[in-house]
Amino acid sequence: MIYNEAGDGGADAVRSTGETKLGYVPVPPIEEIAEQDEFTPEWITADDFENVWRPAVRED
Repeated sequence: MIYNEAGDGGADAVRSTGETKLGYVPVPPIEEIAEQDEFTPEWITADDFENVWRPAVRED
């Protein structure tokens, strides 16, 4: 699962979907995120990312 139950928004330098916005500071390393109880980060492949990202930013 790439997203949790909170939704599947996305953002890039040009647009955003849902309530997702780009952050003002870099995302911390995955190890630091994993230290927080509310997160269970997992590495995904570039293909997994693209398979979700492309439909999310597609303009119909």
